[in-house]
Amino acid sequence: MAAVQPTSYPAELEPPGRHMSDGPRFALFDESGEIPLAFCADVTGFFYGSNPGHRAITLRKCTPTPALAEVAGQARKEQVDLSIKMLDTQGRPLAGELICGVEVGTPRRSGEAHDVVVSGTLWSAPTVAARPIWERWCLGRPETNNRWAAYAPNGREAWLSLVCRQPRRTGPDAQHRTYQLDGRYITDLTSFYLAFGEAINGPGGSYGAGFFWFWDSFKGGAGAIPPFTVVWNDWQVAAPRLRYPYHPVGGTPSDCFAMTVAGLREIGVEVVLP
Repeated sequence: MAAVQPTSYPAELEPPGRHMSDGPRFALFDESGEIPLAFCADVTGFFYGSNPGHRAITLRKCTPTPALAEVAGQARKEQVDLSIKMLDTQGRPLAGELICGVEVGTPRRSGEAHDVVVSGTLWSAPTVAARPIWERWCLGRPETNNRWAAYAPNGREAWLSLVCRQPRRTGPDAQHRTYQLDGRYITDLTSFYLAFGEAINGPGGSYGAGFFWFWDSFKGGAGAIPPFTVVWNDWQVAAPRLRYPYHPVGGTPSDCFAMTVAGLREIGVEVVLP
């Protein structure tokens, strides 16, 4: 059987009627992520192009709160961890990262505001490719499935990382339901996790990322637990392309599609391949 080509998805557009405001787009919080220390129009050094690690992050056009000076003094005496978060158009935190062992520089005048340099270690951080994804989410949660399909593989990985940072939907896990898995854009494991998450939890939904997290989600807390049914539409797109990078025993690429279908059926998920 000839391989079925994935459907092309139109380029992602800014949601109609929504745009980034002139208000603060980032905020510096205490370690708990609850107490704001400063709000700023932009940051440099946060989105990285190589591996995360120790770096200086500049908060541009920053408006400090009184608590920032207190934290800066504390950081000179002991280790202090802070977090930087991106804000949506309503000023609500979207996602962020923890900065360990922080040093807070003296604010420098920048017009009517200040620039503040915060130095520390980030054990993980969003890539440069993730920034447009974060900015798109700041305009609002996706309202339709497959918005991630317009991006290149590194953009899809960034989308998956952001999806997994969002609070999961509350309420009991569903059972005995039938879900439609849209297979038109499933060409690798990242796109499979994205499509499966949206099949269960709707646009922008998550059902885990990575081998262990995905399979652990079937134990509960991700929106649905077996028994349930998944209708894998256009499965022919994924069948020849879905591969684990190596086999845990033989060290060669393995047939991820067949293993996934078999694994789902083994734990009580009926997989229909129309």
